[in-house]
Amino acid sequence: MKIIAGLEPNDMRVLNVEMQNLDKVAVTFSGGMDSTLLLYMLIKDKEERGLNTEIHCFTATQVGTKIHSQNILALPEFAGKVIHHTDVNNPIDESVKPMIQQLLDDGWFVYCATNAVPLEEIGGRYPQRPKKNPDNTNLNLPFAFLFKYHIVAAYYELGIQHVIPATHTCTQIEYGECGECYACREKKWGFSKLKV
Repeated sequence: MKIIAGLEPNDMRVLNVEMQNLDKVAVTFSGGMDSTLLLYMLIKDKEERGLNTEIHCFTATQVGTKIHSQNILALPEFAGKVIHHTDVNNPIDESVKPMIQQLLDDGWFVYCATNAVPLEEIGGRYPQRPKKNPDNTNLNLPFAFLFKYHIVAAYYELGIQHVIPATHTCTQIEYGECGECYACREKKWGFSKLKV
């Protein structure tokens, strides 16, 4: 599935998410805006191309991820379309690197919704995010060159902005937003750029 989203013509980015035609694939899924968009695009691509690939979502044991990922997957756009693994051990706060590495070691093809670091200083401690290893062709980071505002714009481009309130970004509290962690600051920054 391919769409174009951004602020203005000179800042548009192509979001190209293509489902691998495999028996099964893994998606690191937190229930946040990025992973929810990635999952939606994978499901749509699978449906459009008539693939039989099983989509397995792996949710790490981090603040808010279990309940919010389950809430997202109960929405009509996602319900019954994936296999959800919750409580996956992931010992580093604000990072899914250990979970990703374990999935890769176990032979999974892994999708992760990591996006680019804002070009402006937004405050907060930047989390440990995965970097694509050129030797590891089983790790796919389709949003690696997108900023948070591209992610927000994509929701509107796809007509699924109604899903945004169900997503949970904050890494410090279970419900709502602390407003201080990096994830909250990045989300606020993304929306401020788009004025939506």
